[in-house]
Amino acid sequence: MDWLIYVAVFVVGALVVTGVFYLTFNPRMLATESGEVDLVLIGRTLLMIVLTSVAVAAMLMLGRYYVYTPPAIGGP
Repeated sequence: MDWLIYVAVFVVGALVVTGVFYLTFNPRMLATESGEVDLVLIGRTLLMIVLTSVAVAAMLMLGRYYVYTPPAIGGP
């Protein structure tokens, strides 16, 4: 049941990064030319990197505290 936490963290992280990715690289944003748009693209790309690393770090920290106890073979 603890694996559901990993799935939830992965799904939330993937949805957030996908949303930021769409906001960054949608055609309307790329068709606009200005210096401010370039800074927005750079900022959103850095935000995607940070969000991805936070999601991976959360999964690693959860994995560190998870202790798997295998079932006993042969029963009691």
